Amino acid sequence: MDASFVVPEAKGESVSRGLFFGFIEDWLGAAAHLLPGMEPIVRHLIKLAGGNTTVLDGNDVQRERTLNELLSMPEAEAFFVKNLIFELQSHLTDPAGFNLCNLYCHGLLSDQDAESAGMISLWWLIWRMVLFPWRDHPTLLALAQEGVDSGIDDLNPLAEVNNASVASDA
Repeated sequence: MDASFVVPEAKGESVSRGLFFGFIEDWLGAAAHLLPGMEPIVRHLIKLAGGNTTVLDGNDVQRERTLNELLSMPEAEAFFVKNLIFELQSHLTDPAGFNLCNLYCHGLLSDQDAESAGMISLWWLIWRMVLFPWRDHPTLLALAQEGVDSGIDDLNPLAEVNNASVASDA
């Protein structure tokens, strides 16, 4: 996970194990490691996009936004694009979808739910996010044009190699 800026450092081991468990078709193990890591991943990426992941409640107490709230933020749409947000909501929080995170967090995820097409599909979605992390995403390109350091290259050890190959091609 060290080579991907998508996964926060504190969740690298858990996500690695969850992805490994999927390779050996242990979907209960994959669910136990991946589902608790999805909200921190979304939170981390929204922060990278400049979003504020906290909000003041009615009593002026600061709290973290829920996963549903995070995915509804304009920064989420700017970073993830609509299709990926739809996939994340369908897999994680939408009662009309698989609703995996809500079921897991409330202790309602059955063994059958963990071994469902939804969990397998989420496993593939996480692989896609980790392996192809939006290097050419419009938001990141716009930040670069404005001279804003998104921190992406600092978190991606391959950035120096990629930048060197681009420079040598010119």
